Amino acid sequence: MRILQVIHQFPRTHGAGSENYTHQITSKLARKNDVAVLAMSEKLFDGTYGKIHQRRELPYPVYNYFQHPENSDLPEKEYWNPAFEPAFLEFLNHWQPDVVHFQHALQLSISLISVTVNSGRPALFTAHDYWTICPNIILLNHRMKPCTLFETTHPCRACMTRRFKAPRIALAGSDFYAKRRQRIQHELSRCSKVLCPSNTLMHQLEKG
Repeated sequence: MRILQVIHQFPRTHGAGSENYTHQITSKLARKNDVAVLAMSEKLFDGTYGKIHQRRELPYPVYNYFQHPENSDLPEKEYWNPAFEPAFLEFLNHWQPDVVHFQHALQLSISLISVTVNSGRPALFTAHDYWTICPNIILLNHRMKPCTLFETTHPCRACMTRRFKAPRIALAGSDFYAKRRQRIQHELSRCSKVLCPSNTLMHQLEKG
């Protein structure tokens, strides 16, 4: 089976929970399957922006999408980046995976799920954290206290503005985070399966 793992960042440049999980599971899958990883890269390089490039070989190939730095700091790019879609579809048609497993879509584009499904391939998504319902990812408010209002998106803009002191977020519009959640929920509904490593996390994501 040909399996494409899609994740926002990847070792060796990044090594947090979902990145290390993806590396470990991909290493094991690669023993009996054709597996590749596709991740975003924030590093400057001398190639072409907006394209996917193979960067290195582990026990499996690792590809990076390079987004131009001028296009990376808009609030919407945190989850929605349609400019990535043509390069992603071209890569799907070239590499021909049987299934695409999204391990995270932060700074990529949740819309890549629809690109995958529309190409006739099943898509899976693993929720490693609260990103799908919380733009702060960890479900803590700007005071670093547990958020108890996550069933609605009304507090999100004020929370994110105070948390990151980012004027672009304040100017994003009152319905910005409601639209974010609607888009993400729609894309997840197109997955063949959404996986969750924790019952507590699963129940809270269902509430959101």
